[in-house]
This record gives sequence, structure tokens and C-alpha cells, in this order.
Amino acid sequence: MEKKNEPTASQEDPAEKPTAEEKPTAEEKPVDEDPAPEPGNTGVSEDGAVHKARVAQTISDKLAADTGKRPDRVTCPEHLPARVGATIRCRLTAGSDTLGVTVTAISVNGNQVNYSLKADDNVE
Repeated sequence: MEKKNEPTASQEDPAEKPTAEEKPTAEEKPVDEDPAPEPGNTGVSEDGAVHKARVAQTISDKLAADTGKRPDRVTCPEHLPARVGATIRCRLTAGSDTLGVTVTAISVNGNQVNYSLKADDNVE
């Protein structure tokens, strides 16, 4: 009988295992009208807030998923506080159109922040 060479825990590639430094300390999941957040829209929270660049990326990703087109630019002036009801305003530019986007934290559960996105014509 032939013995198979199966990798043991000590033989596995250590690069495939996340280390404590690589694990995110917090996640956010955007929520729009859909009750289930879209996969891949998680990220790291910073200082009790969702980083503004991560929020801007999520807005861009959501628009691309909904319309098939990615905006030219999305900017958020501040981080989204990880506090229910906290809001920030972001700016979305697509071609000659510029829209305001209100981002609202709708729930916070430990390291997970769920937030909604609402675009409008009110650009500040």
C-alpha cells in the first residue's frame, strides 16, 4: 500500500495564513435599498471611523455595479464616524454631471459598520 504525501500544518505555505497584523481590525459593509451588502465591499475602519477613501471606493463600486459605468471621480472630505446616524457628504463626478452623495451609518455592530448611500443634485 502506498502512502500519500499530504501536507501537514507545518508544511503549508505560511504566506497563505493571515497573521495578526494582516487581519482587519474593523469592517464596513455598505447597505443601500438591498438588505444584503454586496460581497467585496468590506474594509478597515480607522480611529473609530470608516476611512474616507474606502467610502469613496464603495460609492464608485456601487455605481459601477448598478449602472455598468464607473464614475470619473468620487471624493469624500472626511471619514464616516462608526456611530449610528452619522453622515458625511461626498461628491461624485461622471462626465459633465456632478452629484452629492449622502452616506449614513445605519448600524454598528462591533467592527462592522453598515451604511447607506443616497445621491442627489445638491452639490455643496
